[in-house]
Amino acid sequence: MPLLQLLLQMLSNVPPIGAFMGKPLERVFSRIDRHIRGTMSSRGIPGLAIALTDADRTLWVGTYGHADISARTPVRNDTLFQIGSISKSFASMVILQMQEKGLLKIDDPISRHLPWLRIKSRYGPITLKHLMSHSGGIMVGTDFTLSGYSEAKALNETAVDIRPGSFFHYSNSGYKVLGLVIEEILGTDNGSAIEERILRPLGMKASKGSITNDLREATATGYAPVFDDRPAPVRCPLAPAPWIESFTADGSITSTAPDMAKYVRMLLNRGRGPAGRILSEHSFSSMIENVVHPNDAPPSDGYGLGLDIMQKDGHLVIGHSGGMLGFVSYIEADMDAGFGLAAFTNVSRASYRPEDLVRLAATSIRAAIEGRPMPKLPEDYDANQVENAKDYAGTYRSGGRTLRVRARRQRLFLEHDGHIVPMERLEKDSFYADSDGFELFPLRFGRDKDEVVEVFHGSDWYYGQPYKGRKSFRTPKAWDSYVGHYRTYNPWYSNFRVVVRKGELALTRPDGSEEMLTPLKAGWFRVGTDKRSPERIRFDVLYGGKAMRATMPGSEWWRTAAP
Repeated sequence: MPLLQLLLQMLSNVPPIGAFMGKPLERVFSRIDRHIRGTMSSRGIPGLAIALTDADRTLWVGTYGHADISARTPVRNDTLFQIGSISKSFASMVILQMQEKGLLKIDDPISRHLPWLRIKSRYGPITLKHLMSHSGGIMVGTDFTLSGYSEAKALNETAVDIRPGSFFHYSNSGYKVLGLVIEEILGTDNGSAIEERILRPLGMKASKGSITNDLREATATGYAPVFDDRPAPVRCPLAPAPWIESFTADGSITSTAPDMAKYVRMLLNRGRGPAGRILSEHSFSSMIENVVHPNDAPPSDGYGLGLDIMQKDGHLVIGHSGGMLGFVSYIEADMDAGFGLAAFTNVSRASYRPEDLVRLAATSIRAAIEGRPMPKLPEDYDANQVENAKDYAGTYRSGGRTLRVRARRQRLFLEHDGHIVPMERLEKDSFYADSDGFELFPLRFGRDKDEVVEVFHGSDWYYGQPYKGRKSFRTPKAWDSYVGHYRTYNPWYSNFRVVVRKGELALTRPDGSEEMLTPLKAGWFRVGTDKRSPERIRFDVLYGGKAMRATMPGSEWWRTAAP
């Protein structure tokens, strides 16, 4: 008897009924169903699919909303979603299978299998395991072509500044390299290797290892905000995201909710599928070993080989998120309680993550199994509600300019040009005001200890009365030539802006996130302030006193006249 069913009967004394295996879980999914419907309405989510499995069988599949808004096509059990970086765990499994067959060792240097790839490093060689755990110290990558080879070749222009294995830095490029190793040794493309070695043995008949044009009609339409150059309010207008083919190991799989339940079930069974083992017990154990600790993770969590390793409610939980153009996904397996979930949406924006839904459902299920009260469902989301609104209220000045922020009944308003504009929370200390002159950047509040003392908006900096620091700054004259808006046709990283503010040069992304640019040498900067980061950007091609081009290894952006 599956552990989930056994515990449910022991703790609730309720015999299994239907797919929910007892009234406690029936109550869980009644609540989750209500939460999904309310959240989709309040956050403008087109479509969603979710599946629950235990170690023996799929227990529940829920489908909601539309796979295609204009055609009013509903999401169904057979609707395909692009699962993005969840594909990385599939690639890691293929690499571990190859190790079991003696075709390679995960401690092999990359150059042993790809001798043309020689990334500059003052330290030891970068191994396959380093790439599998995102600890090789190489850049994220820019997806500037559909070719894994070109993205990998661009790594020859880069250098590793840390000892491989010592620092987590997420890298799509690293997994593209792993895909090339798979292809070099097996003599087949990465997608076919995944289909032959994982999808078919698990009976994932609807799933495909590569995203090709012939799958487009069966795949949900992915959606993204209409504007690609500014933060997106929760209820912003949506448009179909660009469709691209994908063949690389960092994210090339399409699947359905029922199929991904089969994959999660294999994880719960520690690498064993219905027709035999996908991975040996030894290989699976190495896959979920905590190899490296991401900086932003809780102390108990880490990253293994293609999977996040977490502690939730005292349980070992493994999982991974995935993002594509117009798609966000998440899987999670509670290895101690014996259940797992997979969830997908066909919209890419920061206002909602399937990860939040899966974790709410998982926490509720664990509470039901253990006879504890279930967590309170989140209230209907209201992006304009700011519990600590008074923290931000005040008058902020910069030279002769004034910025006023007012708090009224847990809501924030920007007073601008004789208008009072509601402010919508994007993330902690970051808000959006849909007003002329403010729409391109978020209003980011800075604190001194716990007190809000300043506001940043693009190149503008305003300080409030509590601010005690410097108020004038000098910057190199050359930086003025880098300031501007840069664009490319790459749909993944279509544009960014560079601003000078408070004595620093900053790269601001359309979603409102930003990083400081640390000077290295003439025209070259590190993206971010962490000395371990491999990300670099260069400005050159001066014309009329302005840099026309910004380059990251392998990819170029050119100055645009748009603000």
